Amino acid sequence: MMKKTKFLTIALCVLMSLALCFALAACNPAEGGNDTPSGNNDSVSSYTVTYVGVKTTTATVPAGGKAPEPTAQQKKSGYEFKGWYLGDKLYDFNTPVNSDITLEARFEKAPYTVAHGSAYSSGTNTLSSAKDTLIILNDDPYTGGSYTIDVTPGTANDCGVVFGIPETAPDTFWEDVDYYCAIMNKDGFFLMARVDTTTPTPWNEVASSEAFRSIYDPATTYTFKIGYVETETTGYCTVKVNGVLVASLETGKLAGPRVGVRAQEVGVIFGQASYDPDDKPTAIVPETAGDFTVAHGKFKEVGSSVASYDYNSIGVYNKGTLANGEVSVKLSKLENRYDDGIIFCLDNNGRANFWEETGVSYYFFFINLDMRAYLGKVTGDGTAPWKELAITEPLDYCDTYELKVQFALGNITCYVNGDVVFSYTDNAPLMGEKVGIRAGGFMASYEDFRIDETTVEITAPEGYLVKEGNFRAVGTNVQAMSPKSLAVKDGATFTEGTFSASVTCIGDTGLVFGLADDDMEAYFETEGVSYYFFYINKGGHPVLACVDDGVYQLPNLKESTLSAMYSSGKEYELKVVLDGGYAYCYVNDNLHAKVAVELAGNKVALRGYTGSSFGNVTVSDGKDIVTADMLIFGHSYMQLWSTYKTDFSEVSDVLNIGIGGTQSTDWTKLADEVANYNFTKAVYMIGINDFNPYNTTVSAQSVFTEIKNTLERIHELLPSAEIALVNVNKVPMAEKVPYYDMIDACNALMADFAANNDYVKLVDFASAVYGDDEALGDYFVSDNLHLNASGYALLTSLVKAALGISVA
Repeated sequence: MMKKTKFLTIALCVLMSLALCFALAACNPAEGGNDTPSGNNDSVSSYTVTYVGVKTTTATVPAGGKAPEPTAQQKKSGYEFKGWYLGDKLYDFNTPVNSDITLEARFEKAPYTVAHGSAYSSGTNTLSSAKDTLIILNDDPYTGGSYTIDVTPGTANDCGVVFGIPETAPDTFWEDVDYYCAIMNKDGFFLMARVDTTTPTPWNEVASSEAFRSIYDPATTYTFKIGYVETETTGYCTVKVNGVLVASLETGKLAGPRVGVRAQEVGVIFGQASYDPDDKPTAIVPETAGDFTVAHGKFKEVGSSVASYDYNSIGVYNKGTLANGEVSVKLSKLENRYDDGIIFCLDNNGRANFWEETGVSYYFFFINLDMRAYLGKVTGDGTAPWKELAITEPLDYCDTYELKVQFALGNITCYVNGDVVFSYTDNAPLMGEKVGIRAGGFMASYEDFRIDETTVEITAPEGYLVKEGNFRAVGTNVQAMSPKSLAVKDGATFTEGTFSASVTCIGDTGLVFGLADDDMEAYFETEGVSYYFFYINKGGHPVLACVDDGVYQLPNLKESTLSAMYSSGKEYELKVVLDGGYAYCYVNDNLHAKVAVELAGNKVALRGYTGSSFGNVTVSDGKDIVTADMLIFGHSYMQLWSTYKTDFSEVSDVLNIGIGGTQSTDWTKLADEVANYNFTKAVYMIGINDFNPYNTTVSAQSVFTEIKNTLERIHELLPSAEIALVNVNKVPMAEKVPYYDMIDACNALMADFAANNDYVKLVDFASAVYGDDEALGDYFVSDNLHLNASGYALLTSLVKAALGISVA
C-alpha cells in the first residue's frame, strides 16, 4: 500500500513538472512591450507600429528593430505638432520594438496661423517675414468688447489689425474672404477698410484719419484698440490708436469672430493681443431730422421742412435709394450765401459720419455762394477731395429754387426752376445709390424732397454686339453696366496689327482678341468659345490669359506681379500687338508679356465689370511695337527717376520702365521683354532689395548670377547694345548695414564681369556716394534709402560718362 502511494506521489510530481514546463514554454518573454528586456523568440519575427496622426498608417518592424519616424508633415489648422507619443510619453525612435505599439500624433494649439505670406515668433512678438502677410490669431472668438495689440511698422507700409473673419475661412487667403482691416500706411494715414468679396474691387475704404500724419514715426509702437458691440440688427465699431479715436462707424454684423494682423511688407512687429469682453463702445445712434439721417453738421426739422443749423452739413435720405432716375427738392437759401443743394450716387462705405473723406463718393448739385448752379463730384479715391464738373453764370436770386437731377450711370441732367442748366456725361461714373442734401452754412431750408425711380433711358453703344451683360454709350466711350459684360466690336478683324483702348479698370477688365464664337448669340466663358484676354486684374496686376473652349486658363501665359504702379479703378492705355505669331501686351507702353499665341479666331471684344469704361478703341494694321534708343530699367531708383527725359535730353528717344521693389530675379524673368525695346543704350540698376534680413539664402554670388543671366540674355538678343550697369550702393538705412561686405563682394563680381564683356559699362555709383566708411546722407531722402535730387544728378553724370553721352 505504501509503495502504491509512493508511486502515485512520484507520478503526480512528474505530471506537475511537465505542466509547469509547458506553461513556461507558452509564455512570451517579450510581453510587456518596450519596458521588458528583449528576449529571443524564434516564433515572432516582426511587429506592427500604428501611427495615428492626420492619417492613420502602419509599418512592419523586425523584432528588436527601430520604428521609422514618419517624414510626412503633420499639419492641423490652428495647431502645432508636438511629436509622436506612446501613451503619455514622447516616443524615442531609438527604442527597440518588441511588441505591437500605437503612436499618436499630439498637437498643441498654436498662437497664430499664417493665412498669407510668412511670419516667425521672437519672444512674445510676431514678425512678418514676407510681403502681403496675414496672420490669424488662434484666440477665443471675438464677438464684442475690445481687442488690443501693439504694432511697430518698422520701414513697412500698410500694417495693422484685421477682425470679423469668418470661422469658415480657408487656411490660406488674402482678400478673397470678407473681413475688416484697420491699418497705418507709410505716410502716417490711418485707414479702415471692408474687404468685401461681392464687390469688383474687394478693398473698400470706410474710414480714414490724419491724426498721426505730422508726427508719424515708423519706428514707434502704435497700440491699436478695436471696440465692437452688436445689437439684434447691426454692429458698431470704434478704433483707437494710442488712445486717439480714429474711426467710429456702423459696420453691420461682422462676418465672423476671428481676428488677426496684416502687414504689406516684411519686418512689422506685432505684440501680444489682449481682450476685454466688457469694454464695449456705446452703440452709435445717428441723429435724424425729418426723413434724413445726419452724417455731418446739424439739421433740424422746422415744420414741413428741414433746415441746416451748422456749417458743412450732410443729411442722407433714409426713405429709399436710387440707382438711376430723378431726385428733386425745393431749396430756400434764406439770404445765406453758401453752397447748398442735392447729393446723389452716394456711397459712404458704411460710415456714419463723413464729409469729403477718402472712401466716400457722391455728386453734388447746388446753388453756390455766387448764385451759380454748380455740379461737382467727391471722388473718394484719395487723389483730390473735390472735382468741378459744370457751372453756370450767376442766376437771378429767388426765395426758393426748385432743383432737379435726372441721372443714369454718369448721364446727368440738372434743372433749376424747370429749366435745364446743363447736361453732363461722366466717363467714370459713381455707382452709389444713396441720395440726400448738403448745406455749406446755416439756414438752408429743404422741402418736398422726392425721388422718382422711373428709369432714365440708356443709349446702347453703336458698333458693338453685346454677348453678355449690358453696355451703354457714354459720350464716345463704351461702359459696362453689369458684373460680367462682353461686347464684340462689330465687323473688326485682328490677326496682325494693333488693338488698343483707354481702359478704366474695375474688376478684371481688358481686351479680348483671337475670338472664335461660331456667331453664338450669348456667351462669356461658354463651351464652344475661345479667346485671349489681356487685362488688369482686381489686384492691379497685368495678366494675359486665355479662354479655351469656355475654360479660363493661365498656364504658359503671363501674369506680371510687378505692378505697384497699377490700381483698379484707374485709367490705363492697354495695347495688344500681333506680329509673326507673337502677342505683345503693353500697359502705358510698358511691355508686360511677349507670348507666342495661336489664334482660334479673328474677332476682338471688350470685357469688363460694372462701371469699367473703354475709350479710343482702335484696331489697325500698323504694328505699334514700342522701341527706344535708350532704356532705363531696374528697381525703385529707376522708377522714381522722374527727371530722366531732361537728364538725357541728348538722346532722342529715352524710356523708363523701372519698377519699385524689384529684385534681381524679377528682371531675369523679364529679360526677353526688356530686349524687345530694341535699344542701343540702357541703364540697369538692381540688387539693393536683394540684401535684406528675410532673404536668408542671399549671397554676393547669388545676386550676381541673376544679374549676369539677365545681361547675357539681353546681349544674346541685342548683341550691339551697350548697357550701363550701376553697381549696388551702400545706404545709411540701418537694415542694410550688415550687408556692406556682401555688397562689396557683389560689386567686385560685377566689376570683373564688366571688365571681360565690352558691352557692359560699369557705373561705380557705390564708390561715388560712399566715403570715410559711411554713406553720404547728402544724396538720400529722409528714409535713408532712396535718392534725392543731388543723388540723381550724380548718377546722371556717371551714366553719361559710362555710355559716352556728351553733355548738350
